[in-house]
Amino acid sequence: MTGKAFILLLSAWAIDGDTLTAGGQAVRLWGIDAPEIDRRAGQQAAGHLRHLIQGAELTCRIKDIDAYDRIVAQCFNAQGQDLACLMVEAGHADDWPRFSGRYYEACEP
Repeated sequence: MTGKAFILLLSAWAIDGDTLTAGGQAVRLWGIDAPEIDRRAGQQAAGHLRHLIQGAELTCRIKDIDAYDRIVAQCFNAQGQDLACLMVEAGHADDWPRFSGRYYEACEP
């Protein structure tokens, strides 16, 4: 994937703090890592992502397809805000330098 393909997501739902789904397609937010859903912090992270995407129209720049056949993408709300950065800013996810190259380090509180 080149990062130039875009998808528009409507009626998306947060699966956890770094993965959402829309129309049966899972989308993993690129460059961040959130706690697993079976942990309290993971449930809080998922709740925050749900809040961010509730009723929102999202545009996602496809970066890759992962080993679980999920699209890995950088997603933005209608105001152009990067969802992954918003999750990191809120303390619900961490920059994942292995994949982001420290792209979201600047979003850390």
